[in-house]
Amino acid sequence: MNLRQRLFGATITIAVCLFVTLPMFEKTIVAKEQAQLYYNVYLDGEIIGIVDSKDTLEQYINNEQKELKDQYGVDYVYLPQGLFIEQYIGYPKKISTSKEIYNKVKDEKPFTIKGYVVTINKDSNPIKINVLKKEDFEQSIENTVKAFISEKDYEDFMNNNIPKIDKVGKRLEDMYISEEITIREALIPADETIFTNSTDLTRYMLFGNVEKQKEYTVKIGDTISDIAFNNKLGVDEFLVVNPQIINENSLLYIGQKVNVTPVSPIVSVIVEEEVVEEVVVKYTTKIKYDSTKSYGYREITQTGSDGLQKVTRKVRSENGFILTIVISDTVIIEPTIDRVEVRGTYSLNDPIIIGDTDWVWPTPSPYTISSGYGWRTYKGVTSFHEAVDIWTKYGKSTPIYAANSGNVYEVGWYPNAGGNRIVINHNNGYYTMYSHLSKVYVKTGQAVNTGEVIGLMGDTGDVSGIHLHFGVYGCNNCSVVKIPWDYHINPLRLYR
Repeated sequence: MNLRQRLFGATITIAVCLFVTLPMFEKTIVAKEQAQLYYNVYLDGEIIGIVDSKDTLEQYINNEQKELKDQYGVDYVYLPQGLFIEQYIGYPKKISTSKEIYNKVKDEKPFTIKGYVVTINKDSNPIKINVLKKEDFEQSIENTVKAFISEKDYEDFMNNNIPKIDKVGKRLEDMYISEEITIREALIPADETIFTNSTDLTRYMLFGNVEKQKEYTVKIGDTISDIAFNNKLGVDEFLVVNPQIINENSLLYIGQKVNVTPVSPIVSVIVEEEVVEEVVVKYTTKIKYDSTKSYGYREITQTGSDGLQKVTRKVRSENGFILTIVISDTVIIEPTIDRVEVRGTYSLNDPIIIGDTDWVWPTPSPYTISSGYGWRTYKGVTSFHEAVDIWTKYGKSTPIYAANSGNVYEVGWYPNAGGNRIVINHNNGYYTMYSHLSKVYVKTGQAVNTGEVIGLMGDTGDVSGIHLHFGVYGCNNCSVVKIPWDYHINPLRLYR
């Protein structure tokens, strides 16, 4: 074998040896640099570090947040929202400690605690409430409902033990929250409002805030109706915010603290009741006009007497505000006898008629005052109601009577207020207003007598249902006021 052949053979031998040993060499290198499991930590999408243990980081955060745990009485504090931990296998150049990650995060994002997010879908505007315990929200809902019904009615309803009405009284037929409510468990940022007890949450559910409620100290001579009126509350609303006071006639003591905060509930508590009452039906004066008799002639041909009826109503209310009334049954116990009076009407022109001291109710009986004179709050808006709203079972066929004699001051149409409206000047300092009418039977300047039909009840204008808006107004100097009155009074004062 020559030199060239020997060299070629040696080369082949070396190459074969390298080829055989190369895999073993590569395997040794891979074993020394094998990739390991780590965790990328992102804050709002940007990486802020790499850690080798997710559990260690979470436990470090929990240990450092002792103050937050004490504040809310929880055992564990969780990562902030926006902090995301993703595992990966690789060769990191630098490993961050849990303390380093914590220091980068603690002043940027609030940490979270486990609780419940309650969503109340109200008028297409969802309201979100954070609570630590679901039981606190359930208790606050119960307390809110009990603000509008009695404890006994609530317990009877929940136990399906609704008693029947013996003779008179009322019974709860149904109650519910009209809004859709959802509850889900969630991690809640600690910088958001989180309710930790049912007392604060009930206050929020009833008043729409957690601020300290407005108090009033009872003084000598104070009555519940006076305190309510002077603080822009209806009497019923006053009783809602002061559940310890039984009714409008309850006695107050000097120095007593009472709540005078208007209610503005977060939810709508719908209450449906059956109410049975014995109602005194006041007699009305039927006027018979005689054109052969001169104006001013009056003769009573039949005396009147009050009757008595047993009336059953179905009343539906929202947060104490009556929405609808339906009379389901009427039983006459004693008939009503109308007073009949003949009056002369002969005159060349309509004279100026001066009202007298005998006022008649502007609607037939039975009737219900669905909203009284005074302050009222509905859907969070407080306003003064200058009249009484009267409802009857006859709807749009209900005749409306002139409450006293006088001359028609105005017949008007107010689409965004009273609708069809009649104002009568009684020429004695008083004016009466009749609004929302479906029909008007008089004209401006016309002389009208007490009890004369002037129109029909309706629902025209800005109104939620069929009723009569009946107001009484006065003037101190009727010759100079412009509208033409300068004050209003409670119409019920005329009938006491």
